Amino acid sequence: MANITTVIPVYNGEKYISETLQSLALQTRQPDRVIVVDDGSRDRTEEIVRNFAGIKCEWAPNERNLGLFPNHNSALRFCAETKFFHILHADDTISPTFFEKLIPMIENAPGFAMAFCGYLVVQEDGTPTMQKNAHPGNAPRRFSLREFLRMQSELKALGLHAVILKTDFKPSPIQFPLDFPQLGDVIFHSQFATHCSELWGTPEILCQLRSHGAAATTRNMMSLQAFVKDEWRAIQLANQLLRERGLGGWTHEQKGKLLFAARARVKSDIVKSINPTYAREIADEAKKTTSFFHWALGSAVVRLRDTLAPKDDRAKERLKPA
Repeated sequence: MANITTVIPVYNGEKYISETLQSLALQTRQPDRVIVVDDGSRDRTEEIVRNFAGIKCEWAPNERNLGLFPNHNSALRFCAETKFFHILHADDTISPTFFEKLIPMIENAPGFAMAFCGYLVVQEDGTPTMQKNAHPGNAPRRFSLREFLRMQSELKALGLHAVILKTDFKPSPIQFPLDFPQLGDVIFHSQFATHCSELWGTPEILCQLRSHGAAATTRNMMSLQAFVKDEWRAIQLANQLLRERGLGGWTHEQKGKLLFAARARVKSDIVKSINPTYAREIADEAKKTTSFFHWALGSAVVRLRDTLAPKDDRAKERLKPA
């Protein structure tokens, strides 16, 4: 049985998978197994994987095409065959010290545990656009379950590739939900955390997420359900796990509504020049889900942020007029 296993769920990943595999080959603490779970690719993915010489790779095709998160659930079958389990997308990469720095944080944790890091978002050509730190500060630290679920309920989502799970040769206690095409990883990490004895995070940037036109995030941008409505559902589900009551629960709920409204305002602005009707639908959904007050206040916060600290948001570049 393996100590460290990285599973790469992929569909038509020929463009970037060599770079992904190379990032695994350069690890200072290499995985014992690298398994590519293919979802019916019709390009050169299999040829590239089988001929890659930098690290031994296993080819594990599904019998038929399952789809994004069903393929992730197919990948979870390897949890029981390893001590540490890691999912890496075929268009993302990890820094050479990824395993060396993350695994020691949970190596002695009993049962299930989780360690995570920050990540860098890059364009198709690898040019950096922004970074997402796992938490403020400059040192690793342990999170309580309450802290972690609060973070998830505020959609400070972990990059799926930026997380190592200690499964300790046991099956995963949960699976990816199939009714969240965009935020399935948020729900998965929230639910998995409730089974963990320890949760550790480091603010250090140890991996890279590639943003490009063919990515699932880009495809979901024009779906009101996936792009907007599911965010509120994810916030509510994380809050249910958090189980806060009384004044604290009410305050946190209002904060969640304000956050949802502000994020919807940003999304409305992103698509406005391309599809004004869709932009109005996003605004209407936010007002209906929260209130006009939350929408107005969230919009004011976004405007103030854009005035004081303008962001170079690359999302518009991935959208093309219909």
